[in-house]
Amino acid sequence: MSLFTLFTRLRICCQNPLLSGEESGILASDGPGTIWITTQEILVGFSIAAAAGIFLAILIAWTPFLSRTLLPFLIVFNTLPKVAIAPLFIIYLGYGTFPNAIIATMVAFFPIIIPSATGLVQIDQDWIDLARSLGAPKWKTFLRLRLPNSLPYVFGGLKVGSSLAVTGAVIGEFIASQGGLGNVILSTQTT
Repeated sequence: MSLFTLFTRLRICCQNPLLSGEESGILASDGPGTIWITTQEILVGFSIAAAAGIFLAILIAWTPFLSRTLLPFLIVFNTLPKVAIAPLFIIYLGYGTFPNAIIATMVAFFPIIIPSATGLVQIDQDWIDLARSLGAPKWKTFLRLRLPNSLPYVFGGLKVGSSLAVTGAVIGEFIASQGGLGNVILSTQTT
């Protein structure tokens, strides 16, 4: 933000008066508080999405019945537009940081659970047969084979989920919020 302000004042970039005007003044008035509100929503939303997504992915991989029944429903629910569902959370949960964190959770949850469950379920059957022939119990096969095999999937899902948690928090602030970066963006558009 400081570089952007410096470049606009020196007329290096952004000759458009709409872009080079009051950005630094808006965030300077309540910048740390505004950023802190959005950061809280992002951290809470991503933490809940990561914990719930990985836990449910482990349950899906541990129980073949859940893998066959729950995973297709998760893929279908992933196709629903989260932005269209977000106002319902505001109606039922009210205004504030918590509903925005729940919206961030909802947006980040599906990109975490689907790859994590896929990585835990998709493993070469020869490795599973080898572990069983050596007498390994199911929990040891899970810890020594399935879990290490799924780590690229899990970290890929966490990477996508972390960026979508930011999007979800700002979307929640766009819809209904008294603070945060989304509220600052909306207030600058109306002035």
